Amino acid sequence: MIIFTEQEKYSKKTKSCYFEFMYIATFHSHFAAMQAAENFKAAGLKATLRPVPRKVSSSCGTCLSFEEKEAVDQRALFGNEAEAVYLYDGKEATTVWKND
Repeated sequence: MIIFTEQEKYSKKTKSCYFEFMYIATFHSHFAAMQAAENFKAAGLKATLRPVPRKVSSSCGTCLSFEEKEAVDQRALFGNEAEAVYLYDGKEATTVWKND
């Protein structure tokens, strides 16, 4: 039996698994990540709290993953304690923006 995560999809056409791109937001604290998740929910956007992938470092070890590209530019959703947002493809993480 194969168990897929939310980001892993199975293609009937190619009969193989593939990983969809997702955005990952990292935070200075776990509480800030939880607040951002609530902000996403209030805005009607789907987001999931999860452990930070090994390819991306974080202060608290918790990140928020989401797929909506339009959410990236709405910095108020992330709050003041957001570290950065990355585009993650399952192997590599590319920085979209960093909070200086």
